[in-house]
Amino acid sequence: MSKSVDFHNLTKRRIYLLFFSMQTPIGRAMSLFWGGVALLSVLMVFMYMGGLGFRYDNPGFYYWMDILFLFLFTLEYLMRLWVTPRAQHYASSIMGIIDLFTTISMYLVILLPNVVIQYESIIRLWRILCILRIFRLLGFVDDLRFFHHCIAQAKSKLLLFLTSIVVLVFIVGGIMFVVEGPGNGFTSLWASIYWAVVTLTTVGYGDITPDTPVGRMIASGLIILGYLSLAIPTSILSAYVIAERKRRGSHPCPTCHHIGHDSDAKYCKYCGGALRNNAA
Repeated sequence: MSKSVDFHNLTKRRIYLLFFSMQTPIGRAMSLFWGGVALLSVLMVFMYMGGLGFRYDNPGFYYWMDILFLFLFTLEYLMRLWVTPRAQHYASSIMGIIDLFTTISMYLVILLPNVVIQYESIIRLWRILCILRIFRLLGFVDDLRFFHHCIAQAKSKLLLFLTSIVVLVFIVGGIMFVVEGPGNGFTSLWASIYWAVVTLTTVGYGDITPDTPVGRMIASGLIILGYLSLAIPTSILSAYVIAERKRRGSHPCPTCHHIGHDSDAKYCKYCGGALRNNAA
């Protein structure tokens, strides 16, 4: 019984390394394949929603392509659930939920066409989330997870910065409403706040422009401040990224070869295998 269990676990681990590890040639090839399938699925959605002539001239083509994508995405989702050591963790992760929802949307399109007609645009746009599969299948999920962790660590400082910007926009908008007035396009407080946001982000649509010397001075200062405000969140995130990279060692997993584990980690957060320095 023990041998059969070990063989079963070994088989799943080998399949995981073959199909979902970027460290093996076939794993990289499979990642490119699944990424191409996801991209093609998204392109088909755009063709279906945008090319009306082709859509009605070739209804059978879209139907059979949906069947093909449904089979491939269902196979991939079930295979991931089977070979991933922590299936529940994958199923509840962001990418797992996206995989599930995009697959469900395809089932709705095929099995409930009459119901889907009422919400066709929503269902088709839902499927565009397939494009996010490419980030995972091309090996970008580790970087996205790392970046998300850094943002979470810096959220208090980023929130303080964002709050300061919002307060500044309201103050400048109020001042410009008083200084310029309705005669120069600042017809309301909200129009003035809109102008402040457009100016601070250096977009400058030009639909509302200050005409008084004081208003132009305020606009010039706000434009300069807009450029400076881009550097503040960047420097905050850069500091946390550098600190986090120093905190994390390479600490590679001997099974799937992923790196980036915490120094006190005992098990790989990707495949669940024991890390070498704690395996003993």
